[in-house]
Amino acid sequence: MANKAKGAKKVGKSKAAKKSSSTKKMLRVPLHSVVHFVRMLHDEKHAANFVKAARDSKAVVALHPATVDFVKNFVADKQLHHAMVTKVVDPCPDDPFECHFRD
Repeated sequence: MANKAKGAKKVGKSKAAKKSSSTKKMLRVPLHSVVHFVRMLHDEKHAANFVKAARDSKAVVALHPATVDFVKNFVADKQLHHAMVTKVVDPCPDDPFECHFRD
């Protein structure tokens, strides 16, 4: 029997590398977690950088139709449509929230 060398380690991927987000499986993320993330970006003064990077990378988020309806109803119930109108840059016709504004 051959003895293994002492101190030899198996070289592999780190835990972070194993849990790659490049999976093809859809992930379920609670909407309130997304809101907390966005609030953190704003609080840490990274919101503008994130918006630019997300736009440049053409990143998208897939939402269940019930979530879209919830957001639309919440905005309407709280009369927040005026708050969404900050500055018009370009129309977004595929926007499910029908805001047609981006900042």
